[in-house]
Amino acid sequence: MKRVIGILVVAVLLALPLCAGATYLGNGVLNVVPSSPVEANYYLDYDGTVKSSTFGYTTGLVEIFCVSSENANSFKDTAYSFYTITSDLSNYAKLSKAAWIADNWTNYGGTSDYYKAEAQKAVWAIMGVMNIMEFTGLDKNIYADAMLQNNYVTNNWIFAQNPVVGVGGFGYQDYLTPYTPVQTPEPATMLLFGLGLLGLAGIRRKMK
Repeated sequence: MKRVIGILVVAVLLALPLCAGATYLGNGVLNVVPSSPVEANYYLDYDGTVKSSTFGYTTGLVEIFCVSSENANSFKDTAYSFYTITSDLSNYAKLSKAAWIADNWTNYGGTSDYYKAEAQKAVWAIMGVMNIMEFTGLDKNIYADAMLQNNYVTNNWIFAQNPVVGVGGFGYQDYLTPYTPVQTPEPATMLLFGLGLLGLAGIRRKMK
């Protein structure tokens, strides 16, 4: 009996680290395609393809959001580090609001480039990158609603950060990219599976 209890304790201790949410997911290659609409000489619609990653994450061409002011990496396969949007990120307060916009922008009228552009302007304003919003307009409404969201939690988007610093301190732009987690067994499931095996072993031992 003591041996069984010891095994259970070890199993629980092994499962605990898996329960802790790690922010860093891994590295990957992102190709970005900016397009019109254009305002103040900035593209307002960004699409991207995650071509490969170290954590099994790839996408087709999908809608993404720019969250920085660095140089555009248009049509280039560029190395990125990917992070979940959790409170241990230094810019979490802003990123979580930007992620809320990414989750909700289609609720403001539709999925056309116009609505995406309005959402992108609101994201830049949230991130403190620049304010090219109209004095009144949809972008202002999206921005105002996003500012009410504190510690917004989503698993639908991750933060893609380019680790390279370029000339003048600028690297490539950073983005929010849509994310579907790679399915892995949860710690609780693994623990129950282990307990089941132990139970079967005990029954088999009694039958001998």
